[in-house]
Amino acid sequence: MEPVIAKNSTAALNGLILSSQLTLKSSKTKLDIIAVTDAKQCVDLTKAYAIMKAPRKSCIELSLKHNNEEIGFADITGYASYLERIDNFCPDQYAGTGTALVELTARLAIKSGYTSVNLYSVNDATQFHFKMGSRFDNLESDQAIKDFIAGRKKDEHKIFGDMQLDLAKSSTGPESPHLMHTILKDDVETLQLTLQHNAN
Repeated sequence: MEPVIAKNSTAALNGLILSSQLTLKSSKTKLDIIAVTDAKQCVDLTKAYAIMKAPRKSCIELSLKHNNEEIGFADITGYASYLERIDNFCPDQYAGTGTALVELTARLAIKSGYTSVNLYSVNDATQFHFKMGSRFDNLESDQAIKDFIAGRKKDEHKIFGDMQLDLAKSSTGPESPHLMHTILKDDVETLQLTLQHNAN
């Protein structure tokens, strides 16, 4: 199936309130996050906004803002099938920045006809991506990050590489979480039905 262009995917999600929320660490206040295609839509200061831009046919840039301040950024390529980078600019002030950006990336991938998102995990990001549901293509690296999460391994820095977030796969236990499956519950159920239909 030929994926739709990035601009169509962003337009389809314009105005969507994400399932994940931002938390202001100082006050524990939860903020809804609204996906928009134009910064002019960011009018309610009690909410956060994920501004989606499609500068080229196969690329999407996500800018997460609160009070007109950019607090996170994601760069997606391959018609929303590859997460090139993700940045958290204010980790001391906000919780949930990365989760929101991965959620929106996953939703854009689904809208573009994909069932997974690929990425290259570096440094301390591996544990975060693993908890979201991304897995390595080898069992040794997956086991190493499970051991790190369980406290059986001390050094996370050596666990890095190509990962894939399978959007239809669920958690298999505490050491193998898959938070994105829970966040995308309704979309995943539709996705699984589509996969079953295509397999028959």
